[in-house]
Amino acid sequence: MVQKLKTPERIRILLEYTGEVQPKIDDFFMETKNYLESKYGKSQCFEIRSDNFEELDNRLTYLIYNDKIVAGVVERRTEFNNAEFSFFRDFSNLENKLPKLQ
Repeated sequence: MVQKLKTPERIRILLEYTGEVQPKIDDFFMETKNYLESKYGKSQCFEIRSDNFEELDNRLTYLIYNDKIVAGVVERRTEFNNAEFSFFRDFSNLENKLPKLQ
């Protein structure tokens, strides 16, 4: 039986300690990948991408599975120049949904 995943809580940390968050991000993506493989089967279509937005201090890193974004981490600088990491997962676009009959 496949267990439901728990998404990590938001992390707010001093800017000089952001390197300590990277292992948590890596674990988050690996846990997501392993979950998807256990539920939907292995796929060659896994990719992690990272893009800066607005300013160079803000970044979105996301996991793509079969050409769909399924998880991500938003990294941003707060008004007090701390780093904030927000995690998300969304598997809703992976489910096969039948169109509603009218």
